[in-house]
Amino acid sequence: MLRLAKRPISLAHDQGDAGWVRVGADAVCGAGGLRGELYRSAPGRADLAWGVDQAWVDQAVPADQRLTDADGAGAPDSAAADSSPLAGVFASGPFAGRGGYNGKGTAELHVDAKGVKQLRFSADFSTSSVPGPVVLLSSRAAIGTSINKSTDLHLGTLKSTSGAQVYNLPAGDGGRRYAWVYCEPFGVEVARAELKDKP
Repeated sequence: MLRLAKRPISLAHDQGDAGWVRVGADAVCGAGGLRGELYRSAPGRADLAWGVDQAWVDQAVPADQRLTDADGAGAPDSAAADSSPLAGVFASGPFAGRGGYNGKGTAELHVDAKGVKQLRFSADFSTSSVPGPVVLLSSRAAIGTSINKSTDLHLGTLKSTSGAQVYNLPAGDGGRRYAWVYCEPFGVEVARAELKDKP
């Protein structure tokens, strides 16, 4: 169900003679505001084109019934947001194994469409299987045998020893540029990626 306001919009459609279906909408009062056409462009395929008459919405929908940004109205889609220089990868680097363990693939610091910073591992990421593996983002080039809470941001348990995965950084990265897979129970470095800022 589509919405232009905080009330549902009922859709009506009719079959045309030329092999397409026209879709209309009645939002709060009268027909208008939203118009769409569903074209049967090929067997088993249909294409939908639609648009909103914002002037009609402003006139027909009371101010207290309109969607606001808090309701999700006007929020950019991910494709549009990712085209912004404020969104996307801003640092990255390859994984390498440590102390005889394996590590490959790429780690990236990324800003998503909502402005949340993330540590992402590439689809070709893989590392050795160890007990209690965790993911750290650190300012230290070497962790040693213990985690330092002031320099090492603990991002939780490693989700998988291979494949793409994402770890959110709610408090940001704090300038930390080393991504780690670390065996927490035994204090062992498993794999590290040094992240270089994008120009």
